[in-house]
Amino acid sequence: MNKKSKKRAFLVCTVLCLLYAVVAFRLPEKMSMRRISAEEIAPSKGTLLPVPDADIDRNAPPSQRALSPIPVTPLSAETSDAAMGPDVTQTSVPERESLSADISQSGIEPSLLICIPVVCYALKEGWLDKEGLILGKKDAYNNVTWKKPLEILKDRDEDGIRSILSTIGQKRVLEFMEKEGISPPPGLDPGEIILGKGYRVDAKRLLALYNKYVGAQCDGLFPYSLGQTGIARGKYGFEMTKGEDEINNGGKTAETEWMMPNLANLPMRLAIDRLSVHTTRIKVYGNGHVTGQSPKAFERLKGEQECVIQGRAGNE
Repeated sequence: MNKKSKKRAFLVCTVLCLLYAVVAFRLPEKMSMRRISAEEIAPSKGTLLPVPDADIDRNAPPSQRALSPIPVTPLSAETSDAAMGPDVTQTSVPERESLSADISQSGIEPSLLICIPVVCYALKEGWLDKEGLILGKKDAYNNVTWKKPLEILKDRDEDGIRSILSTIGQKRVLEFMEKEGISPPPGLDPGEIILGKGYRVDAKRLLALYNKYVGAQCDGLFPYSLGQTGIARGKYGFEMTKGEDEINNGGKTAETEWMMPNLANLPMRLAIDRLSVHTTRIKVYGNGHVTGQSPKAFERLKGEQECVIQGRAGNE
């Protein structure tokens, strides 16, 4: 090996030794001038912290003072979360509100009670004529009847209310419901909506509609009862009733006069429908088409008269 090669080998070995010494003794860290803030050093759980100045023995050598540890008490759950910094958040799950899954707890099915403020609003807007005649339900003889809007409401005439809907327009009724914050289920037939079937309304909201739209022109309708629920005008506005008015009007119902329809040869179901308009006391014998009835056709009756209809099977 010549002298030039020996010099190169010596230089390479020297450089390698210097690099090894730098790495082994961590000279770059010891020679760094960067200041380390105390805030950058966050003690972890279980780290031994230095003794506070008040507890340091001033007479002890510096080396012992620096190495005097104290035990760290375990962090509580709240302190632990705070020590983790603002980037770590703990989201608490709110308790579920005490709302029943059954929608029946949030309101009542308005039934025909909802159509009164709708009709009153339509009269106010000029969509209906108070004295105009509207097609109502057919009588026992299949004759067409024509009634005024308020008469339809008073008679609880569902066929007439559907005719009112056709006169007003389905779009207007749906817009009225939306404006007043009433949300029937999507896809529900508009006829069912104006009849108050298939959805529920908060009682306070229903009363608010009455106080807002139902004026003195409708006083003849009240008290207005449907089964166990009704509405009456009270001292401070409209209020809900619990069917007392329906019971009080029982005497008037018993005095109502009606005519027994001719049910001969009618299907049994249709005959029952014809009778149920006037009475609930119906007895059926047999099936098929009607071959006999009691009382006789066209007989004048009053109130809840008991009626008997017989079918072909009943005569065999």
